[in-house]
Amino acid sequence: MEFGPLLYALLSVTLLYFIISLPSGLYRQKLRHIPTVGGPSLPIISYYGAFRFLFHAREIMQEGYAKYKGGIFKFSELGHWRVIVTGPKLVDEFRRAPESVLSSSEALREMIGLDYTLGLGMIHDPYHVQVIRSRLKGDLGSSFHEVRDEIVASLNDELRSGSDGNWSRVPVMKMAYEVVCRASNRLFIGLPICRDPDYCALNKSFARDITACAKVFRITPKFLKPVVARLLPDVSKGIDRGVRHLEPIISKRLRMLEDLGDEWTDRPNDMLQWLIEAARGEERTVRALVIRVLAVNLAALHTTAVSLTMALFYLAAFPQYIGPLRDEVENVVREHGWTKAGLDQMNMVDSFLREVMRASGMSTGTMSRIALKDYTFSDGTFIPAGTHLMTPSGPIFADDTVYPGASEFNPWRFSEMGDQGDHVKLVNTNVNFLSFGHGGHACPGRFFASIKMKMVLAHIVMNYDVKMEREGVIPRSTRIGHICVPSTRAEMLFQQRSPHSRA
Repeated sequence: MEFGPLLYALLSVTLLYFIISLPSGLYRQKLRHIPTVGGPSLPIISYYGAFRFLFHAREIMQEGYAKYKGGIFKFSELGHWRVIVTGPKLVDEFRRAPESVLSSSEALREMIGLDYTLGLGMIHDPYHVQVIRSRLKGDLGSSFHEVRDEIVASLNDELRSGSDGNWSRVPVMKMAYEVVCRASNRLFIGLPICRDPDYCALNKSFARDITACAKVFRITPKFLKPVVARLLPDVSKGIDRGVRHLEPIISKRLRMLEDLGDEWTDRPNDMLQWLIEAARGEERTVRALVIRVLAVNLAALHTTAVSLTMALFYLAAFPQYIGPLRDEVENVVREHGWTKAGLDQMNMVDSFLREVMRASGMSTGTMSRIALKDYTFSDGTFIPAGTHLMTPSGPIFADDTVYPGASEFNPWRFSEMGDQGDHVKLVNTNVNFLSFGHGGHACPGRFFASIKMKMVLAHIVMNYDVKMEREGVIPRSTRIGHICVPSTRAEMLFQQRSPHSRA
């Protein structure tokens, strides 16, 4: 997405927002018992807090956490108040609240404007979530070697210029998107389409467009969303492009399933096939299935590529940790080979990635919910229907009482806690590690994301030397509200290691 339309949308929202209204006075009165941070809560002048939030969300969240840790506070966002739930006890209550009361799907619907982007079928029949939860985790072992093959092939393509013994400059975010896209679609669709340049370009641009839409919709008053939607990318064009790529494949598989049924014994074992078999009614059409494939790619690409980008920045900025990581990878590969069982033994690699997610501060808050019904927490805090809620992942990660020496990057923080159980693994969630959410709505694709990131990091440390152009400097990220994006232009230097120095 070009920055121009996004900027125009933001300016339009800002202007119309001033002209029309803030959250209603009646609704503000319903939340008056919850303490406010980031600015005043009085009518009109609460505009200050709403616009301060755009550029200082992290500071506002930290301010509230410091004052009301273990309790609940609120601050103003454009279009509504945001209520923040803190403390292990209340966060656990929060994640246990029924979907019919504190709704994750309604928050997602509003945040990315599903009415105007992917359609309400994603909410009314979210069968793809169960497919991801049940099949993607369970079938990863049988698909491990295919995914590993695609990661190696894509890294070879992206880092080819660093294979001649010289240092090469590589735009990290671009590389991360390409590698994650190809590796994901090796499992989602398979060869040869996972390597089709136009198909990969579609998924990357679609993910960026929807993410850009989400950034705008997240700060847009509800009544302005139809207006703003006209200024954003035409998502339907991306869906049409996906139909051109996938219609022949989907149509053939639908015919095979209809003609052979259970007798189709050599059916593909990939995400597309799982979706075809799970879809019912109108969802079992070419266009509807294309939307699901694009949606699954959206979930698989953006967050994983962002996290991988930050991990590579940290790897290059802290070269003293490359050696220990390399030793672990080489020892594990020597004993187990490149297998899922072997990857599970790479505890330092796992810990490094988890610590990057903690230390990088990429997320200020997670677990967005909208209250569909009135709700009261055990501390007596009343939450009226219509309230937007969230948990404060960023402040928790910076809390020395939760993570001793929180301001320091300690890549072995979690691997050194191994005797405390597997809750320290990258994929495991708890009330103090909310990057993937927590509870029943925790990210179902985190197991696949973990495997991709660990494979990439392990392959790079084993086969390449890396460094930043400015030693020890992590490129600055861009922050707008709760959204944080690493530098899209930053480059790293890669040099392939000589064969005799590798295992």
